[in-house]
Amino acid sequence: MGKLFIALTFFIVSSARFYSQEVAVENTLETKLQSVVDSLTTASNYPGMVFSYVEPDGEVVSLASGHADLESQEKMTTNHKMLSGSTGKTFVSAIAFKLMEQGKLDLYEPLKKYLEKEDWFTKIPNHETLIIKHLMNHSSGIQRYEFKPEFIEDVVKDADRIWQPVELLQYIFNDEPLFEAGKGYSYADTNYILLGMVIEQIAGKTFYELLETDITTPFKLNSITPSSIKKIDGMACGYSGEENLFKFTNRSIDENGFLNNTQFEWTGGGLAFKTSDYARWLKLLHEGKVINMRLFGGEFYDAIETNEGGKYGLGVQVFELPQLGTLYGHMGFFPGYLTLGFYNPGTKVVGVMQINTSEDEKLKGLFRNYMALMDVLIKNYKG
Repeated sequence: MGKLFIALTFFIVSSARFYSQEVAVENTLETKLQSVVDSLTTASNYPGMVFSYVEPDGEVVSLASGHADLESQEKMTTNHKMLSGSTGKTFVSAIAFKLMEQGKLDLYEPLKKYLEKEDWFTKIPNHETLIIKHLMNHSSGIQRYEFKPEFIEDVVKDADRIWQPVELLQYIFNDEPLFEAGKGYSYADTNYILLGMVIEQIAGKTFYELLETDITTPFKLNSITPSSIKKIDGMACGYSGEENLFKFTNRSIDENGFLNNTQFEWTGGGLAFKTSDYARWLKLLHEGKVINMRLFGGEFYDAIETNEGGKYGLGVQVFELPQLGTLYGHMGFFPGYLTLGFYNPGTKVVGVMQINTSEDEKLKGLFRNYMALMDVLIKNYKG
């Protein structure tokens, strides 16, 4: 999701030089990282944290610290799930590329080829000049629907409302474009809502059906679950703070399921998962097991400069950091949860960190904390 996503992204670069941590020498990489996870959870006052990493040979290790529920004092475990936030866009992008492999979709096709028959299509900013690629790299000039005051007011009214995609789009109907299509960058879930509509029209299936048949089942990513359902087994409780932008309840769940509406996110994010499965996913994706990178890698990683640091490709964030090298991945925010996950091509390792809070005062050291963990991980395999 948008505004917090942009603020967080900005700090990954500006904080990079300050991430060094003193880490006691331990016998194994796993014990080193567990020590860091524990210390960071305590020092930053996170309710809980899970850190999963994938080694070059594909072995996955997960570490947990803190609590999945502060009120009941339930311990956080590596089997708990958390909401994905915008990391879900990596799956949407992959499905779009699968349609390209089948010759059913082209990056340079106009959006109107698919949607111009809809009576609302002419209300989309830049509707005449938009192509599929503009949606995938956020160069459409369309604003974020999810931070419109009218949407925030409406979404808190009914935690059980089932939002249709066009109902989300109506919040940006007839807006002035932020810039000409393809002439700038502005991150917006709205782009991936439109992309999801195109995908479903081409495939004749729902996005979540495609996710299951094309991604989660063949790659055995068994914990990945749509966040469109009221109750998800194994969820860690998220904490968004008493005064949060969405005016959501501080606690995200009770015994009956989500206390706030999660269904609306859809192809802007729209998932819950174990940290380990997102880590496995990044390894599969960036090592060419999902997308034919020989055909599409050039486009996938053809990243444009963003206005918050780093670059953005077609559903992938790209960072070049002096201390850590190249990082490919995606971050995600949904009230109560934050996810940071990246693949380092130099060492072929992945590190994913999830915390069950989005309280502003607890996020100031977020990237320093993530980079401290990645520093230990990457250095171990650099030798």
